[in-house]
Amino acid sequence: MRRLLLIIGTVLLAWAVRLLRMTWRVKVHGEQSDSGRVVAFWHGDQICIAGLRGWLRRAPHVLVSWSRDGELAAGVARRLGLRVVRGSSNRGALSGAVALGRRLREGDVVALAVDGPRGPRHQAGESAARLAAATGTMVTPVIALASRGLKLSSWDRMVVPGLFAAVHIFWGDPRLEGVDDGLECTRARAVAWFEARQRA
Repeated sequence: MRRLLLIIGTVLLAWAVRLLRMTWRVKVHGEQSDSGRVVAFWHGDQICIAGLRGWLRRAPHVLVSWSRDGELAAGVARRLGLRVVRGSSNRGALSGAVALGRRLREGDVVALAVDGPRGPRHQAGESAARLAAATGTMVTPVIALASRGLKLSSWDRMVVPGLFAAVHIFWGDPRLEGVDDGLECTRARAVAWFEARQRA
């Protein structure tokens, strides 16, 4: 019964995101690359970032934890066309890192929610920087902002853009370290742009 409920929940959530995404007006700001790059974002932006695969020639690999919530998230991610690697800080960490490193060496993109899976919110762990250093690639911070939507009460304050929302994706400058700073600088630039646009 639990397995059946999981499948039903996965299908319903994936279709809900697909239907929402079809109504969004998406604008991408800044440089983007789909070759050998770690894409770092905050956990609360992941619904917005679900559209990232449409802007890359190949779908990125995403790391999803082995938790019960992670099982649901992995199913939804696969149905949205993302490629899933399972692992987390306390279960499967080594195997997850090895699999992601292999993908990067083959020229793929890896997307990581760097403050996940349990926070603290907007405090990056060391996984992205270590992965980039081990594979000789770069970390690119990505921030998502939506013109309207729902902010959940979860630990990550996840944002679900509403119907026909304008979703803006801001790419920061690639770096080897300082992922927190990169994300915060990119977010500050994004918020300043957004506020200026609202005043205009």
